[in-house]
Amino acid sequence: MQRRRIGNACQLNCSPVPGRVPAMADDSSLEPSPTPPPFPESPAPAPPPPGIGKALLLCAVFYGLTIFATLLDHGLKLLGITLDMAVALFFELLFAWSLTLWISTRLANRSWKTLYGLGTFRKIYVIPLFLTGVGLSILLSEAVTFIPMPGFAKEFFLTLFAGNRLFVFLGICLLAPVMEELFFRGFLFRSLLQRYSPRKAVLISSLLFAVFHLNPWQAVVALAIGVLNAWLLLRTGGLIAGVVIHCTVNFTSSFLFPPLGALFGFSQQELIDSNHTPWQILLIGLVSASAGLLWIIKLKPEPTAHS
Repeated sequence: MQRRRIGNACQLNCSPVPGRVPAMADDSSLEPSPTPPPFPESPAPAPPPPGIGKALLLCAVFYGLTIFATLLDHGLKLLGITLDMAVALFFELLFAWSLTLWISTRLANRSWKTLYGLGTFRKIYVIPLFLTGVGLSILLSEAVTFIPMPGFAKEFFLTLFAGNRLFVFLGICLLAPVMEELFFRGFLFRSLLQRYSPRKAVLISSLLFAVFHLNPWQAVVALAIGVLNAWLLLRTGGLIAGVVIHCTVNFTSSFLFPPLGALFGFSQQELIDSNHTPWQILLIGLVSASAGLLWIIKLKPEPTAHS
């Protein structure tokens, strides 16, 4: 009887009191978890590499700026100020190329270093590049003779090369090659490599470089230089090798032909009047270009070169 009363008392004490919520044990696991840190924002996608359309637009910009500079030159003539053709060409190229390359960085939304970084270069390349450039210039000069040149075009080139020798060197042998390599191999070819195979990128950039010169005589030379310098960029990983080739080709055609002709008894006027390059000079060109190219091929490609 006593045991039953104790059991009833336990049931009464353990029963919940109506209207009162039973107390819960303190459990830290039931506390709300802290807010997780936000996910880092994904970086904005890089702008697509420039294509053929932007390259053509920049070529049009260059020629527009060149026409403007030419009009300024004619304005100076009206004021009685006449500049030597080589001097005028130097300042026209400096003006047009400087603005074109600056506009290209804005149009492509890329830094100067990204578009026009010179890359790597080893001094061991200097001599074979010079030999290749001299030989290539001689051989291409002969190839051009098979394209008939009207009198006005021949007169233009003769007047230009007979101009102020310092500005012929600065404009034709330094400024033009450097700027053209920066744009066609730096801006265009590197961009095309991100869109197409190396073979297609070489072909497109070289053809555009040839068309850019707007005449068949320079186009033949430009096409060969374009292919060779694109290959050199792939092999060396930089623009400097192409710049050396381009400068050497222009220097040879501007300054070295008269001494080479005199070496074999040809005067400068005889070289101008002749329809073809003397065979002795052609032999020098063939040996020089072959030796230089074989030397370059035997050199080990740079580790940073395009695979």
